Amino acid sequence: MRNLLGMCFDWRVLTGLAAIGVGIWIVAPQLIAPALPILVVLVCPLSMLLMMRMMGNSTAQSGSAISPTDRLAALEREQARLDAEIARTRAELAPVRSECEALRQDTATERTRADYTSSRTERAEG
Repeated sequence: MRNLLGMCFDWRVLTGLAAIGVGIWIVAPQLIAPALPILVVLVCPLSMLLMMRMMGNSTAQSGSAISPTDRLAALEREQARLDAEIARTRAELAPVRSECEALRQDTATERTRADYTSSRTERAEG
């Protein structure tokens, strides 16, 4: 890949578009001026598509090389790692939950007291 002005271009795309440009120049020289900006604009998306295709092929090849037993072992290791992370997060949240529960109980107690007090006041007034 060529790194031109901080952009990566695949040499196959550059060569292909140059060949198309030369072909247009040979077949219809009057069309080279309108075709040149289009060819320049096509360099980036075509390079990106080619890179995505190459990455997809390499991923598919590397994925099929793993045996089902190895894949299962890797997934079980990942599950164990996630279980440990979940347990750590629950342990971190335990003090927060206990504080929230205590706050809820205090609030419920205050509501009960307020309800009891207001109902007593209403009965005394009534």
